[in-house]
Amino acid sequence: MSERNLLEGSLRSLNLVHEDSSLLDKAYEILQQVNAKDPHNTFKLGAACKPLICIQLACESLDITFNTKNAIKLAQISPKKYASFVEVLKSKLDMKSNLTFEVLGIKFGCQTIVKQAEEMYKNFIENWANSLSAGERENIDWDKNIYKVAIFYSCCKALRIRMAKKELLSSMNSYFSQVDLDCLIKLVELHCKSFIDDLSVQKKGSPIKSPSKKNTTTTPSRTSQITPTTPPPTPSLSKEKRKPNISYLLETVEDNKENNHSVNGNMIDPLYTKSQNKDYMDWRQQILGKINSHNGIDLGN
Repeated sequence: MSERNLLEGSLRSLNLVHEDSSLLDKAYEILQQVNAKDPHNTFKLGAACKPLICIQLACESLDITFNTKNAIKLAQISPKKYASFVEVLKSKLDMKSNLTFEVLGIKFGCQTIVKQAEEMYKNFIENWANSLSAGERENIDWDKNIYKVAIFYSCCKALRIRMAKKELLSSMNSYFSQVDLDCLIKLVELHCKSFIDDLSVQKKGSPIKSPSKKNTTTTPSRTSQITPTTPPPTPSLSKEKRKPNISYLLETVEDNKENNHSVNGNMIDPLYTKSQNKDYMDWRQQILGKINSHNGIDLGN
């Protein structure tokens, strides 16, 4: 089986078969470069491992999502060994990572935090490097994607932006596990504590995305809407104005009696009997008595 056919079989196993042959062509190009750099297979790459890693590197260069877990299963080696092979091939082929904070921001819709993430990355590298010896600093590959992913997540966390760790790892074709990412996040929080605290304060004081003010009219609050208003004071009346007009009341009663009008809603029949007339007169006298006693007037019977 030719190497190109071997790549085609690996692409089918990874569900990466495309209508165009751009991915296959790129993977085959990388595979040829690997063979030129290592004709005798001194890297000791397995027959299945070499095409898988070439496909991964092709996906990274073309910005195509690559499932690293499936590749490790197909290669039938440990994740650490697979990761070391990837790093060796990248180093031999002079392939630098194209992962940037701008790429992460665009991919996850957080372009507004790119500047903060870049500043945190510089702060992290400086503080961490100062805590290491010269020999330890030389053995660290500062350009690893996992560092940028950890910084990006820490920045999102400080600014209270939800970000799933699994999505970060899978979308970046990373062979690191979530446990590895958690360890690096703790390292970032340790060496960037002051920077993260400043970001948290910035989030509380001035959010990154302020809602647009479409309506400038001030809407009254619910409290102001339900607060009862004090009714205007009732004007006080003088004692003379509060007294009822006795003459007017008497005239009204007499007029209603003579003209067959109603008194308190009852029609007065002109053909009164004596008993009915007496009842009416008693009622009339009681009403007038109450009015007189209220005003301190004695009119007599």
